[in-house]
Amino acid sequence: MRGPSKGTGRADAWDRLHQGTDREGLDSPARFKLTKKPVVLQVRTPARPVVPPPDAEPAWPSSAPVETAPRGVPAGARAVPPAQSRGRAASSVRTRMIMRPYARTGGRTRPDYELALEALVSVTERGRAPRAVAGVQHRRICGLCAEPRSIAEIAAYLSLPLNVVKVLVSDLDSAGLVLIHQSGLSFGDRSSREFMDRVLQGLRRL
Repeated sequence: MRGPSKGTGRADAWDRLHQGTDREGLDSPARFKLTKKPVVLQVRTPARPVVPPPDAEPAWPSSAPVETAPRGVPAGARAVPPAQSRGRAASSVRTRMIMRPYARTGGRTRPDYELALEALVSVTERGRAPRAVAGVQHRRICGLCAEPRSIAEIAAYLSLPLNVVKVLVSDLDSAGLVLIHQSGLSFGDRSSREFMDRVLQGLRRL
């Protein structure tokens, strides 16, 4: 008895290879219902700013802001910026420097008679009385001249121009409150050199 032929065996193997399985019905495309529906994507448009009409009134705050005073300052006091206060102070100092010196002399820029820089000035007994001297600068000159001082020294101590000091000293001399000693030194002795050193120091302070 003969066995199965080779041709028959190959046909059976081919059929078994391509035979359907139990998932054939599950994986079938006919099982799924595919419908073509349009997909709509929503695009957001940027919001436009609201522009008020030209005739619309501006919106003002309901109440004005309340300013509070810093600590240590009274409520009614007005604060002044530091830079502004410094500017006002510097301006007032410049005004005093320009106006005061010759305002004290009544606008006079030269004395009634010429006074040398090295001329010594000393206060009299009358000039020592506080009530005898009226002006502030006159009293200062009388106080400086308790010991003899030169015109240059007085100008240096008071930080005033020389002509202003000469006018003030001549007024005091006319009132009998100071004495003016003309220099009668011989340039060669020790006293003259010391005096000239004092005059130079006074001139350097101007």
